[in-house]
Order: sequence, then structure tokens, then C-alpha cells
Amino acid sequence: MTYAAMRRQGFSDTAGYWALNPTAVFGENRALYYERLEDADSLEPESLIRWSTYVLEGLLTDLRRLAKLGDKDFVTEGLLVPAIARGLASSRFTADEALALTIIARKVDVKAADLSSAFTGSAATRSQDIRKLLDRGVIEPIAKGKRSYRLRLAPSELTPLLVRELDQLGFLPRILRDSE
Repeated sequence: MTYAAMRRQGFSDTAGYWALNPTAVFGENRALYYERLEDADSLEPESLIRWSTYVLEGLLTDLRRLAKLGDKDFVTEGLLVPAIARGLASSRFTADEALALTIIARKVDVKAADLSSAFTGSAATRSQDIRKLLDRGVIEPIAKGKRSYRLRLAPSELTPLLVRELDQLGFLPRILRDSE
């Protein structure tokens, strides 16, 4: 009912994306969720206050996480760069590729010349290295036919690395974690 009420009150946009994630609230601590839900079934004012407090505190926590994801510095240095480093450590990326991806993450969109410190050598060699990242789907042109590039976050080799970083940062509710 709470979820339906939230949708009815407009907590989704026309494309179907929700700013608030009920799973982040109700899936974080299932035991507490069931406890609060059972308590609220009594319809006693105190139990309804406990339920409302539980939901509102969970939504506030989720909104704070959402606000962090709107902070470019946090996303770049707290999420993207560590995910790329994880990819380097797990041998998904070479050192040169990881450096190039880090440059792209920090600069947002780049041209081939911006990657000269990562892909040394001739312009042709650099183009070949960029082509490899394009073919693997880790980067993409900023527009069709353009020779400026940005990270491709999903679906790509970066996706599981980003999910792991989000989990490490406490952004995933416990219900979504592999180990629980």
C-alpha cells in the first residue's frame, strides 16, 4: 500500500524511473520491515507513527544516497575511479586502458589527443587502442559519427565493477546483495 501510495503521489516520472526506491527502504532490513509492518496492522496511533517513521527515515536515507549520485566529484572519485582501479586489479583492463578510462571519467568526454598520456605512440596507434575500448563497449562516441568519447556505464565491462563499488559504499539494500 505504501508503495502504491507513493506512486500515486507522483514519485515516478513519465519514463517510469523512480527518484525514491522502496526496495532501498523495505529491503535493507527485512526483519525490521516485517516487525514494523506487523505492528502497523494494529492500526494503533503509536504503531502507525512507528511505521511512518520507519518509512520516512528509509526514504531520507535513500534521498541522501541519490543526492550523492548527483555530485560529479563523488561519482568520479568515489565511484568511477575506484571501479576502474578494481578492473585494473582484476586484469579486466591493462594499465594503459585503466589510465585512459580514468582520464575519460574525470574529463567526461575526450578526443583522441586527450588520451596521449595513456596511449603513447603515434596517433594511429592511439586510434587502435581507442578502437579496442569502443569494440569492447567500455567507451562510446558522444554522438554518432563524432570522434569524442565518453564512458559507457551500462551495459559494459564497467557495469559489474560499478555495482560492486555501489555495494561497497552501502548503496545497495541488503536484499540485493549476493551474500545475503
